[in-house]
Amino acid sequence: MNNKTTRNSLLLLVTAAVWGAAFVAQTVGGQAIGAYSFNCIRSIIGALVLIPVMKFLDKKNLSPKRPKTKEDYKLLIKGGICCGVALCISTNLQQVGILMGASAGKAGFLTAVYILLVPILGLFLHKKCGMNIWFAVALALVGLYFLCMQDKNGFHPADLLLLCCAFGFSIQILFVDYFSPKVDGVRLSMIQFLVTGVLTSVPMFMVDMQHSIPGIEVWAQAFLSWSAWVPILYAGIMSCGVGYTLQIIGQNGLNPTVASLIMSLEAVFSAVFGWQILNQKLSTKEIFGCCLIFAAIILAQLPVKGKNRRKIKKIKYSGKQNLALILLFAVFLGLFADPCAINAKADQKKKDYGVFLSIDSSKMQKLYAYKLVVIDAQYFSAKEIRALHKKGVKVYTYLNVGSIEKFRDYYKKYEHLTIGSYENWEEEKWVDVSNKNWQKFIGNLSKKLLKKGVDGFFIDNCDVYDYTKTKQNFTGLAKILKNVKRLGKDVVINGGDVFVTKYRKTYGSAKDIMTAVNQECVWSSIQFKTGSFGKQTKAARGYFTDYVKKCKKDGMKVYLLEYTKDKKLIRQIKEYCKKNKFHYYISDSIELD
Repeated sequence: MNNKTTRNSLLLLVTAAVWGAAFVAQTVGGQAIGAYSFNCIRSIIGALVLIPVMKFLDKKNLSPKRPKTKEDYKLLIKGGICCGVALCISTNLQQVGILMGASAGKAGFLTAVYILLVPILGLFLHKKCGMNIWFAVALALVGLYFLCMQDKNGFHPADLLLLCCAFGFSIQILFVDYFSPKVDGVRLSMIQFLVTGVLTSVPMFMVDMQHSIPGIEVWAQAFLSWSAWVPILYAGIMSCGVGYTLQIIGQNGLNPTVASLIMSLEAVFSAVFGWQILNQKLSTKEIFGCCLIFAAIILAQLPVKGKNRRKIKKIKYSGKQNLALILLFAVFLGLFADPCAINAKADQKKKDYGVFLSIDSSKMQKLYAYKLVVIDAQYFSAKEIRALHKKGVKVYTYLNVGSIEKFRDYYKKYEHLTIGSYENWEEEKWVDVSNKNWQKFIGNLSKKLLKKGVDGFFIDNCDVYDYTKTKQNFTGLAKILKNVKRLGKDVVINGGDVFVTKYRKTYGSAKDIMTAVNQECVWSSIQFKTGSFGKQTKAARGYFTDYVKKCKKDGMKVYLLEYTKDKKLIRQIKEYCKKNKFHYYISDSIELD
């Protein structure tokens, strides 16, 4: 390789790293301000950033296709609109998929599937597809199985959105393939970013701003933090402006196959940065799936012998470059082998599950010892939750939907909706879940907590339906839970057995409102008058064990929360949970501190 080839290869490697890191920015930025807001603003910034890039390239005479006639401008605008619409759909599907829980690494690899889809879609445009593509597709399908099929529920909604986004990017690339030989590339990209930003402003107003003045006020507050602006500016300036410029310079005079393969490392970098910055770990099964997809991507871009022999000779694809590709794949495996082993050892030392509703950020170190914790995220910042993630802690937030505590700063505002006193808890009252204002409030609160980066919701006091068994309460509670579930995160219902049983009996399953159940006091009991703990009655234990087993049969994860200091009872709880593969937390304090 000569100096220019080496330099250009390194520039494209930097480009892949910049684009890979953008998936981390999308994760953090989307959580901070909302999926559509992030996409809208970063696209407009990207369009603005490309203006000086365009001027620079014009000055250096690197824009031979700059428009000169009226027809040239018409074709440029037409191409920009077509590419922009496709890019708008694709990037928003991708952003929502990431917000629904897909890790940066998984998003990177699922998005990279577009490399396989482009030649297949090209068949409809009478472009031939080599056998290597079909082998690559088969290999990618196996990879997708290992990457996405993590449980018996099949593909997660986030995974499906990302695959749809890959299809959208394939369409967008075909538009670019059609228009780019005819128009200036930088101007085409600038227009498509602008179109994407303008179109995305519609769902931004309807969803993120809640199409209301109060909604806009809440939305605007998110921009007061650097946690919102840093990822936006990175995605807009680095990913759009710097990345695109480096790509143009790097691809100049470089073997097209080598160029596309180097840029394929974007998926690898997304996983690496996701692990390093967000502590998003891929399981061994997921990593194997990534390896297969990456191998398929390489296979799809390798030249094949046959009718295109003359073209291959022109490319002069050397043995050294083949060796370089093998080394790239080896590097990919190496990047994950060591951290995976380290993470596995660290996870073995961590406790499985903990519920800590009465602690704040001053006691965060206590949470580091757990794989999954339930906290009240209203008293934690987004930065503090990210710190927990970096320590390998998954975070669920407490969300009280059926009652309201007097210490909440919104108690006075919704006190008129209370419908009765909560037995044994003087500081709490049941609330009317059928009221639309309460439903809207819980919806906004859950979105606010989601923007802090929580991994799921721990829903409490669905027992309000047991307190007043009315059709209005049942319907209102179901609506609240469905709205929370639509956010794409795990939803654990604490207790709520009467409501959940009724819901399952009515609709056949509760999968559309919950992903797991947490049941308190299956084996232990709380003596509120004396402030002590005891054993649960045999009848109550039988009822609750039957309930959680039915939940498990319905595809739910099961968590038990017990209160006891009795060592014999603790052993029984542990043995029961181990036998049934349930998660558990045994607290020695009713305050859960």
